[in-house]
Order: sequence, then C-alpha cells, then structure tokens
Amino acid sequence: RKGSDDGLSKWNIFFEGGGWCYSLSTCLKRSLTKLGSSKYYSNCYKDRDMKFYQSSKRNKNPLMYNWNTVHVRYCDGSSYAGNSVQMYEGHILYFKGKYNRDNTIKTLLDLGMKYATEIIIS
Repeated sequence: RKGSDDGLSKWNIFFEGGGWCYSLSTCLKRSLTKLGSSKYYSNCYKDRDMKFYQSSKRNKNPLMYNWNTVHVRYCDGSSYAGNSVQMYEGHILYFKGKYNRDNTIKTLLDLGMKYATEIIIS
C-alpha cells in the first residue's frame, strides 16, 4: 500500500513467517498448500486484510497507518534463505526464499524506498 502525507518517505516491510519444513517429505506436503505455493495467493491484500501495525486505520495503527506498507508472502519453508531446486518423488520443489527476499528489496528500492527517512523491517 502506498504511503500518504507524512508517511510517503516511511516504509513498513513485513516478511511473513510460516515455519520451516525439515525434510523433502514435509516440504512436498507443504508445497500443496498456501504455505508452500504462491499459486494459492491472491494478487494483493485488500486493506481490510491488513491487521495491527499494517492497518491503514489511524485508531488501530497510530504510528504507521499512512506509511508505505509491504506484506511479503512466505512460501518455501526456508526462511527467505533457500537457493535450490530439488526433485522428490517426481515433484520439483523450489526453495527460492533468498531470491524472493533479495528481489523484493531491490524492487522496493527501485520504487522509492532508497529515499526513505524511516524503515521498519519485521
């Protein structure tokens, strides 16, 4: 969500958690759910889905209600550190969390975060 007023140069980046998968078997099971595949994601969050310190409602989020807010979805079970592709039981499992993290930051910098006066990453 784009910031407004005095929040235009402030950024709130939330990297969603989701737990780890610890074996190729559990990673395969996870890949068939919204915790393991982006094919189950909507294109973007609606404002009504943004809760707590991501909310655009001043009474619920007095510090950051008007900041640029980005919710980064989590899906590979490797805590934004994965950088491999594995074949398991005839399925290709992608562990690309590092790629997703690095390119999210690069894209946000290109979109104006490089001019930020305040950034919160959680």
